Amino acid sequence: MFFASLAAIVTPSLIIALTAVALGGSPSDGLIPTFILYGLIISTAHFIVMGLPTLTLLNKFNLLKLKHVISAGFLIAIIPTGIYRWPFPDGQFIGTIEAQIYGFNVVKNINGAPTLWGWLIYLKETFTPGVLFGIPAAFAFWYFYEGNTAREPN
Repeated sequence: MFFASLAAIVTPSLIIALTAVALGGSPSDGLIPTFILYGLIISTAHFIVMGLPTLTLLNKFNLLKLKHVISAGFLIAIIPTGIYRWPFPDGQFIGTIEAQIYGFNVVKNINGAPTLWGWLIYLKETFTPGVLFGIPAAFAFWYFYEGNTAREPN
């Protein structure tokens, strides 16, 4: 389970590094190693705080299957973002907050209350880390976990 856990921790950093390289960054400018370091710190914290307890529960109830692991990885990735981005109604704010989504100007918030567009933007911003980092990390964990359990003698 050690290598599976390591794969789950390293996968988001690899995704960040490959994305930075694909967007024209180079390792010599110093930004990519910084991204990798921050990615490792954040994914390690996610794994220790939320991943290990989830894996313990899944293992206890004999649910370490691909669909459960990927669902858990997605949820683990979106929970902090969902809490941070939650559109708290603010009674002191009067007016509108405008945003742009896919090139369209939309009203995100009116007098402190989110609009439908505000909720859609919230869902998009919340689900993005789950899709980009949570699902690949969970799949990497499951892949290495299944590979190790298949080789272990009974």
